[in-house]
Amino acid sequence: WMNEVWWGYLAVLGAIIAFGSFGVPIKSKKVREANVDPLIYQSYKSFWALVTSVIVFTYRPFYYTPWGILGGLFWVPAGISAIIAINCIGLSVAQGLWSAILIIISFFYGVVVFQEPVKVLPFGLSGVSLLVIGVVGMALSPAIFEKKSPPSKSIQSDPSNEEQILIEPTEIVVQPGIFASMPPTKRKILGYSAAVFCGTWGGSIMVPLKIAEKSGSTTSGINYVFSFGVGAMIVNVFMIVVYFLALRLVFDRPVPSFQLRVMAVPGSISGILWSLGERSLKLKSS
Repeated sequence: WMNEVWWGYLAVLGAIIAFGSFGVPIKSKKVREANVDPLIYQSYKSFWALVTSVIVFTYRPFYYTPWGILGGLFWVPAGISAIIAINCIGLSVAQGLWSAILIIISFFYGVVVFQEPVKVLPFGLSGVSLLVIGVVGMALSPAIFEKKSPPSKSIQSDPSNEEQILIEPTEIVVQPGIFASMPPTKRKILGYSAAVFCGTWGGSIMVPLKIAEKSGSTTSGINYVFSFGVGAMIVNVFMIVVYFLALRLVFDRPVPSFQLRVMAVPGSISGILWSLGERSLKLKSS
């Protein structure tokens, strides 16, 4: 009763919900208090990307393409930078910023690089521009209102003293977890830089799939999921090995713990939600 176009729209809706929610567990109190390393957190996401990809074989034949490794190379570093950005500048600002950049880069790849048809290009450009402006405005609004609204002072009377005492409001500080020791200015610079990198580098995550399709490979859409999961895990393991060796041999520092007790639930939720969003995008592309 529904044609392929409507299934595509439903897949996009699923991707929006999943991608918009995967970062929430990163801000959980237990994760922040445990100072979980961003690469360790990303490892849980990569693990679930691989595990959930096997489900595809219940209704699709086995297929693998090495293009998935390139996909993992785009996703894993971008995923790490997303975790850093969320910890430093908050979920709404970070995700709004990298989403705006993702929109621009994805539109460029689709229209310019892969020559995907657009019925009315000026309308398409206008729509992308308005969407970017809306997303950026929504993301930056908390910081704007915070600057414009001066802290109010309340007056409290002391029963033992007739003088009125000005009470300064207590500043509400969102704990940034592993980056708590950084000066606020440097933390913001790191957060914004990480969000920009996430959107720029992660904006190419669908390129390997498109190359596989253009090259005449039978891999397309949902068939690419397992290849991507394997590629993500290969890249993730390689980065962990390099990171751990650098910490021990170069900086003489202890390697971070995987903190299974803390990360079992939030890491699984983030990984499954992101994987659900990725599957929805692959289904849409099919």
